[in-house]
Amino acid sequence: MVDRNEEAITPSGVLKIGDIDFQPAAHANRISEIIMVPDTLNYHLAWHKKRQGISESMPWKTDMQLLPGDIVWHDYMDSLNCPMIIADDEPGERYKLLNYYDLYVAKRPIPQMNFITSGRLASERIMIQAVHYLGETHQFLGDIENGSAEAIIPLNGYLLCEEVKEERLGEFDVLDKHVDKKLGKIAFMGKKNEQYRWERIGKSPKGLDKDGNEILEVGDIIIKKNPEIHIMLEDPVHARFNGSKLYFIIQRKDIYAKKL
Repeated sequence: MVDRNEEAITPSGVLKIGDIDFQPAAHANRISEIIMVPDTLNYHLAWHKKRQGISESMPWKTDMQLLPGDIVWHDYMDSLNCPMIIADDEPGERYKLLNYYDLYVAKRPIPQMNFITSGRLASERIMIQAVHYLGETHQFLGDIENGSAEAIIPLNGYLLCEEVKEERLGEFDVLDKHVDKKLGKIAFMGKKNEQYRWERIGKSPKGLDKDGNEILEVGDIIIKKNPEIHIMLEDPVHARFNGSKLYFIIQRKDIYAKKL
């Protein structure tokens, strides 16, 4: 993967340079371009440290959804600490080795094509193209008709949610609304994880379905199991996912219910 927001210019036109250690969460690189991906993801319920020939497992079972050229948002700590490869034949290019489970969401450019005719997919060929570019989802940002759209593909069972403001207590409540960290409004959602690897002391790991059967849809207001599960996809200074709009990420397993 290649860095995509090093030395980024802030929305106000300020070029970020110098020491970034003071605020690593704000200034660390969170965006990369996919150069190469494995064919499959390794998930199993064996102890890789006790059995020869068994490699380390993913923490959950999910599908590989990325293609070379996709732009991904990922955990900033993994970006700071991951192995880095410097290409000898391309001065200045740096390649990161990132764990798939630390990736949150991908964007995939959609070339201009006639996806839709009278509100329906025009043909089987176009449907195949749509699945390829939209990652089996119809979530996108931009304008499909003029080729400026990007498919949004949440990864690893993550949902992207907008923050919900607390309601005023009454007409005499003059305080500004604060974020209600118990809630969130679903903006983008991807595929569920099939199961999660549960480590057990003295026994081999066990696979659990933690996502449940709750039917979630874009626009739903979700109730979190823990209000402290509130990881922002980006820092406001370097927001690039959807203009200045900010989202937090949460996996389905950390959702208690949805409001009706």
